[in-house]
Amino acid sequence: MAEYEGVCQREKFRRFPQFYARALELIELLKLLTLNVRPAEPIQFIKDEADNRVLELAVAANAFAIVTGNTNDFTFIEYRGIQVYSPKNFYEKYQPLLD
Repeated sequence: MAEYEGVCQREKFRRFPQFYARALELIELLKLLTLNVRPAEPIQFIKDEADNRVLELAVAANAFAIVTGNTNDFTFIEYRGIQVYSPKNFYEKYQPLLD
């Protein structure tokens, strides 16, 4: 979650009014709704070493999806049955279920 907080402070998001405050609200909500897991298996799949931690957590949590805007490193659509979505694609696929 700390990485998300850091990413939300990047210059490219400053052009959106209240983005950081709204992102922090969402992160706090996610903290209440998420499962905390400890990876049991080291994974070396992505060039950017830190992003392998995301895969380790997803595998440990038996996640059905990873949602990321990191198209530089998450160039694949699936890892061990875990689907990889951009935020836009995830929203478009699952938002209709909330209507």
